[in-house]
Amino acid sequence: MKALVSAVIMLVASSIGFGGSTSGSVAADPSLALQKLVSDADSATIRFSFKRGEREISVSDRQWLDKLASILAVAEYRKAEMCFCISTPVISIQENGKEILSLSVHHGDKLRAFGEGVPGGDFYVGSQTGGAVSDIAMDLCPEEWKKEPVPVAPTLPAIEPPEIPDPAR
Repeated sequence: MKALVSAVIMLVASSIGFGGSTSGSVAADPSLALQKLVSDADSATIRFSFKRGEREISVSDRQWLDKLASILAVAEYRKAEMCFCISTPVISIQENGKEILSLSVHHGDKLRAFGEGVPGGDFYVGSQTGGAVSDIAMDLCPEEWKKEPVPVAPTLPAIEPPEIPDPAR
């Protein structure tokens, strides 16, 4: 449920322009903005969603944060239409106990990013970068958690359009 609420908040935030201005050198280039936020951070929380609920792992390992920053720094970003899916895991980057950036990978090749000074939203980053961001998070996921089923969005039944009577009859 928390993941759903987070996703809705991120969608609303993008529609009202959360993420700061896109003018200026850092905000104009997502790679620099994202790298800086992660480099300045002192910790991260990785939130995994499972059918039985969510679990979190906190990490303050400087090497892990630097590795994530380097992955984000070399990626090429192309703005993408925001999809309405929810992804797991979600990486929350913190500085002094405050969330400054939220990251998640969608469809394997899109990075959703919202944070301070970042032109928030979805970006095509390619499957190599998407995979690297997912992998660095999943590397911290305990093996027993990986065996738990993840939530799947319900499949909606096909809706037949109503029959419209022919006015000529």
